[in-house]
Amino acid sequence: MAYSDLHDRLLQCRYHGIAESTRRTYQSGLKKFESFCGQHAFTPAPASSLTLQYFCAYESQSVSHKTIKVYLAAIRLHHIENNMLDPTDDNLLHLVCRGIRRPQGDSQRTRLPITINLMRTIKEQLRQSSYTLQEQRMLWAAFTMAFYGFFRVSELINFCWSDVSFSLDHISVSLHQSKTDPFRHGCTVKIFKTNSSTCPHHAIDRYRKVSGDVTPSAPLYQAGRFHPLSRAAVTNTLRQLLKQAGIDHPHYSSHSFRIGAATTAAAAGLPAWLIKNLGRWTSNAYLTYIHQQPALTSKIYELLSHTDASSQPIWEPDSQAT
Repeated sequence: MAYSDLHDRLLQCRYHGIAESTRRTYQSGLKKFESFCGQHAFTPAPASSLTLQYFCAYESQSVSHKTIKVYLAAIRLHHIENNMLDPTDDNLLHLVCRGIRRPQGDSQRTRLPITINLMRTIKEQLRQSSYTLQEQRMLWAAFTMAFYGFFRVSELINFCWSDVSFSLDHISVSLHQSKTDPFRHGCTVKIFKTNSSTCPHHAIDRYRKVSGDVTPSAPLYQAGRFHPLSRAAVTNTLRQLLKQAGIDHPHYSSHSFRIGAATTAAAAGLPAWLIKNLGRWTSNAYLTYIHQQPALTSKIYELLSHTDASSQPIWEPDSQAT
């Protein structure tokens, strides 16, 4: 292999070390930093720790510390890829970042779960909507698959017809890659019949019957005005249907199906390891998705009032923390 070809291959390998979506996010952060440097006569590369400290202090007036961390990651990558020292590895910069984080706190975006009862409500609202029959069945198939398959919307909207196969009691969905599978090992998600009004097998089968002749490579979810179904369309349609039912809340989104699946699984008494497996989580992030139901909370306190723990060893979790 010629040197020029080898060099091109090296650059290609470096480039693919970071996901395309992450690079787009980093590019935005890098532009912010370069604009700041231009306005204040700082050198953007190689950047000094002091320049980054000023940049962080400036941005803290309008964005969260989490966003600033993304900006710093972008600057760090830019320096490393251009054979410059990492300017973010500095104790004073870390101190500034902690100083930004402390008064801001760790706010979390609130996203509400879609429960089984809400699934039934959505189905009824779809029947009463102005969507065509094919659109109704397509949306309902997508919603039930998102819920019972614990799918992220980024996974859901990228399925093709060839990714789904039908059996008598279940459907098999080929998931080629996901957020937690960057190296595309892939997996097959099996979703079984529930014999209920929200059965995903029944919903997808009914959608298939009105879809006509489709090519295997065609997007699984496209019909009428949805060509194909998008993340924004899932969120907007969900909120519209809930609003028709008198539930007008901005904290419902496309991710609410996945959150709802985890919450429902926990309420059903499934063990944590199984919920983690069903949702294909590689960390304990799924625990933040599980919303405790009021009915369960009331039972906890009733259980505490009738439990005699006098024979149990004393448990002091704070003294055991490491």
